[in-house]
Amino acid sequence: MRGGKRSGAGRPKGAKGKTAPEIKALAREHGEEAINTLVDLMRNAESEMVRERAAMDLLDRGIGKPVQEITGGDGGPIVVQVVNFAANPSSA
Repeated sequence: MRGGKRSGAGRPKGAKGKTAPEIKALAREHGEEAINTLVDLMRNAESEMVRERAAMDLLDRGIGKPVQEITGGDGGPIVVQVVNFAANPSSA
């Protein structure tokens, strides 16, 4: 059976999901181990893609992702024109 409601799927009624603070607390407990794993992968993984991704993840978390500027087609600012259409043309 594909799609639609499946019996037994999902969280049981009355079960509480983890809140954002609980998830953050769990992540903090494993933060040092996770970083050490990324460092190990960056240095020792056989795949160049895995090494590169681990290095990028470490940089993104340590330094921050680079800022991506958003500009118009000519490199200038983006111009937004707001047009208000009346629902009843005779009242405009």
